[in-house]
Amino acid sequence: MARGLLVPLLTIDQLGSRSYVYRTRRRAPAVWWPAEVQVAASSAEAFRRVAGSASGSLVAVVPEAVVHVPGGQVEVAGTDGPDRISLRVSGEGGLVVVRRAFQGLLRAGTADHDLAILPVNLGLVGVVVPPGDHDVVVEVDSRPELVAAGVSCAVVLVLLVVLVFDARARVDARVRTRDPAL
Repeated sequence: MARGLLVPLLTIDQLGSRSYVYRTRRRAPAVWWPAEVQVAASSAEAFRRVAGSASGSLVAVVPEAVVHVPGGQVEVAGTDGPDRISLRVSGEGGLVVVRRAFQGLLRAGTADHDLAILPVNLGLVGVVVPPGDHDVVVEVDSRPELVAAGVSCAVVLVLLVVLVFDARARVDARVRTRDPAL
């Protein structure tokens, strides 16, 4: 990216001789229903759209098309630490943006079904909600961690079995070399 890029909503902070970071001039709300959703074909295009946007959080830039009807309402119903946030959403359906860092371990859902999550404005969380009134929960999915723990336990078990059989084989080999009658 060129440092001289026109970025009305961003400031550039120098971190070192060759490093810098872009910061937003004003902070986005904790959650919001964007006035408009735009699709960007690449990260560079998304950056240009977000950085050059005069409307700030009114526009959401996403990597894929989303059916979105402006005018919905969203509010934070509660948080349960950094791994979980509850939302009350009402509207004709569309994208809700949560000011949290997008990561692959996140999942969202209502009491009835899971909802799609996608990155918004390059790094925030977007939740695609159906029409109507919903209580939505966005949380870190613990299933991958549980699977990893299960695989780790299985590997440790296999290593212990190999270690025991290897030790037995070594003991048997020593016994045979000491006693020629065996």
